[in-house]
Amino acid sequence: GGGGGCSSYRVPEPTQGIHETTLELRGGRRLTLVEVGGTTRLLPLWSRLLRIADAVVYVVDFADPDSWAEARDRLHGFLLIDRSFAESRVPVLLLAAKADAARHGRPAVSLVRELRLCRIRHHRWHLQSVSAARRRDDEPADKSLGRAVRLLLRLVDDNRHWKRRQRRLQAVRAAFSDRSGSGPGSDSGC
Repeated sequence: GGGGGCSSYRVPEPTQGIHETTLELRGGRRLTLVEVGGTTRLLPLWSRLLRIADAVVYVVDFADPDSWAEARDRLHGFLLIDRSFAESRVPVLLLAAKADAARHGRPAVSLVRELRLCRIRHHRWHLQSVSAARRRDDEPADKSLGRAVRLLLRLVDDNRHWKRRQRRLQAVRAAFSDRSGSGPGSDSGC
């Protein structure tokens, strides 16, 4: 009854445990998503997964400003959970979920401030508001989810190119160091 809202939309429960999904994308690309719950018993797993991650997607409930401080603490906590990850430059895509259901009237910039995103120094980050709600049964979910996936792929590609450039630069430095006589195997006695 009443209200004219989307009555068939069910708010998903927070992730419990681990869920893995592989998306087959156009052009033969494959994107494997590993969703990890935020419970403290899974923190050791987070560290292992972050070491091999090409990107991090972090979901914040935009409709619930009371949860933003906890989301901020968890975000900054796991970005610092492992030193090698903290320095990896892996991109972070923040999804402001349920943006269509937000009744507080606050702009997205307020979430940027509350999450203290300006303090994230070693990772490129982008904030994208998304909604999975359908307006009618025959209508697809908000196109923002598709935009978020495309952005994620672009961030991953950019980071992979950066890593390749860094490896090439290290190889050039090593080759130069070897030629100058101060590299490994030199007779300089140092």
